[in-house]
Amino acid sequence: MKTKILTLSGCSGCALLAIAGCPGVESVVTTTQPGGPTAAALITNVTETDPFQEWTQFPSATGVQESAPPHGPIRRTWINSVVQAAIADPTDSLPVDSIVIKENLADADAQTATTWSIMWKVDGFDPQNNDWFWAEVTPGGNVMAEGMVSACNACHGGARDNDFIFLQNLNGGN
Repeated sequence: MKTKILTLSGCSGCALLAIAGCPGVESVVTTTQPGGPTAAALITNVTETDPFQEWTQFPSATGVQESAPPHGPIRRTWINSVVQAAIADPTDSLPVDSIVIKENLADADAQTATTWSIMWKVDGFDPQNNDWFWAEVTPGGNVMAEGMVSACNACHGGARDNDFIFLQNLNGGN
């Protein structure tokens, strides 16, 4: 299996900035991790096995909300049942198999996302970054970034004390 890793130099932000041509961005590097998670498997899971459009949202971030680069101007954020159960009982960290999906929208009236930014907690995947597997994909299944995406880890690392989550305080607050 191949995992794409984005490396950035001289630029902050997440995967979309790199893809959009952020100055100083190095090319996408492909590495091999036999038996590890893949964006393809994740896409099948969240579109066919357990369709994310049927999930709930963080209590602190329901509906369509303003966003910021690199995710685009508008977003909808979805959480699977694992995340939903975890935030019902305050915690410091989300459990394995937690999935958070941001549907990145061009504007508030958009019915279809331009991209999906996905966080998936995979046991033992990346212990230094709380085992988050990152994926930036199009609704059509084109994988733009996946794996240990350094730009995502760097950006979301600002919420390391809240398990890399910005939109919901995991300790019971909003």
